[in-house]
Amino acid sequence: NQRTQMGLCNAITRAAQEENAKPIIIVSSLSGQRAPELLEKYTAAGVPILSSPKYGFSAIKHLVSLLKYQRPETVSDMVKVKVAHTGQVKRRICSEHESKSMLQRYGLPVTKESLVNDEESLLRAADAIGYPVVLKVDSADLPHKTEAGAVKLNASRDQLVDAYREILSNVRNYDPDAKINGVLVQEMLPPGMEVIVGVNRDEQFGPMILVGLGGIFVEVFKDVAVRLAPLTKQEALEMIESLRAAPLFHGYRGGPELDVDALA
Repeated sequence: NQRTQMGLCNAITRAAQEENAKPIIIVSSLSGQRAPELLEKYTAAGVPILSSPKYGFSAIKHLVSLLKYQRPETVSDMVKVKVAHTGQVKRRICSEHESKSMLQRYGLPVTKESLVNDEESLLRAADAIGYPVVLKVDSADLPHKTEAGAVKLNASRDQLVDAYREILSNVRNYDPDAKINGVLVQEMLPPGMEVIVGVNRDEQFGPMILVGLGGIFVEVFKDVAVRLAPLTKQEALEMIESLRAAPLFHGYRGGPELDVDALA
């Protein structure tokens, strides 16, 4: 009855306001509309009423997870980078070469590459890098180069000019309006695990860091982990190990042990 409920309310609110009191959460079918005076007293004492057991216990589970998630009190173990002035970018999408140039100014390693616009420069650049090489059409209008036929892997010197002409022709047929900056000549890296690392600015939480299985599998498996920035090294490692693909980094079925520490 109402008298019993009010007595219980008074006891709970007194307990909640004691020094060093533990948090108190009520999971009940009690409706704030049916007993507004109780809701008001609980709210004033900082005692939330979660009126649905289904969602109430789920909310408590997330609260416990948050409390277990210990953010570091200092950022002394975070990776330090020298901030590089990159100027203002007025477009939402940059080409691969522009993006890599920015990353390189922040001290991140990128592939050796040259941007060329004619066959003579193409041969000169490829000779300097060493064969085999990768050719990619560089354009901010082509975020998915493979679909456009704008990539050639493992090109030898004999194949170079034909591959150059082919990918340019493919792009013109795929998107005649695409703005082409040239063709990237890149070193061909040895086989490895492709990983996506990204950042997104969430409207409520601010910058969020993403890591996951990369390459052509990004949109197929959607195996990613997301956390608030900034990250410590330990948090980066925890994100990597939380992926479903994590066993692939540790010599799965005789595969090589990958450099998770470098990725973190």
